[in-house]
Amino acid sequence: MKTWEAPLSANAVDTVRWRWPDDMPYPCPSVTSALGIIIPDGLKKWFINTDGAIVRRVSKTAADRGTRAHELLELICGKREIAVPSEFANITKAFKEFLSTVRPEFLHLEKEIIHRLYGFSGRADAIVRVGDRVELWDWKTGRITTETGWQLGGYILGLRSMGIHIDGMKAIKVDLKLNKIEVYEYEHIDFCIAKFLKALDDFRGLYFNNLMRGISVPDQKEKAKIPLSLLTFDTAYHFVDNLPPERKEKYLASVEEVKALIDNQKE
Repeated sequence: MKTWEAPLSANAVDTVRWRWPDDMPYPCPSVTSALGIIIPDGLKKWFINTDGAIVRRVSKTAADRGTRAHELLELICGKREIAVPSEFANITKAFKEFLSTVRPEFLHLEKEIIHRLYGFSGRADAIVRVGDRVELWDWKTGRITTETGWQLGGYILGLRSMGIHIDGMKAIKVDLKLNKIEVYEYEHIDFCIAKFLKALDDFRGLYFNNLMRGISVPDQKEKAKIPLSLLTFDTAYHFVDNLPPERKEKYLASVEEVKALIDNQKE
């Protein structure tokens, strides 16, 4: 599977991560890239008044430290022998104490996700068994926001399509400043899925022309094109239509709510 990152437009705050399985005719954007159109107000104002290159450079500095911490956590969960950098010594101790208390069984680490019908991708930090429950865990070294639940909902939907059952989802806050671990559980999984899928539809709508023109692929002359049928496929309503009748009305309302939220942010 080929993976790469590239901005879809010159003024984009973030790059889009793509995954292209060998047996698919087109690449799939990542869950976090699709959610990237919903920019927190503070970052949005900063970007409007700042050169895009500066935004990306400052954001990258924080992201790099978070990436190193993610890699360290993966090694710890995989029970690998590692030399812990001094800057992560305290958080490593806190994380090991957390694992000792919860005692999870790690089923998958860094699990690649592809939803072949809805055309999106992702990577789950950890799938664990705690007691009789199978849970999705996602490490967070930055802020935990409303969209964090939507991200996890996207991951769970993708995992379901791959035949992996998940009972619950949690964001594990790895606070690199205070050196402590906090757990945030999201109970309304289908609600988060519906919101993610509406954001995915809006991502496709916002970048419709870019996606139709094609996506530049490293080491390939021809651009990859997303099929029109996928770009005009309303995944959120398709998902809601397939819910049991007693749940359909509730989640249809959530789709309309997030559509209004995104429309207001675009104004």
